[in-house]
Amino acid sequence: MFDLIGGETQDRSFVVLKQDGALISTVQEPDKAKAAAKDLTAKRYMAEPNADHLKRIGELIDAGKVKVVVAETYPLEDARAAHEGLERAIPSARSC
Repeated sequence: MFDLIGGETQDRSFVVLKQDGALISTVQEPDKAKAAAKDLTAKRYMAEPNADHLKRIGELIDAGKVKVVVAETYPLEDARAAHEGLERAIPSARSC
């Protein structure tokens, strides 16, 4: 599971993951004790611009191994509302 929100959402992720599952967070270091309790892999990952990596991610998505869930879409004229929604979901987005 990829955690793009952190905080309370990350805490709830530990409940739904199966034993031997994986939690990869892009926002904060996962709790190692919670991961160990369920025998999970838990790591923080920050992407860096890399064409080969982006190509591989695209291949994984195309193969159905990574599922992308889009919660909501906005037209360009509603970009402000989209960013405000992001700020509510991810408090650290306020610094963006």
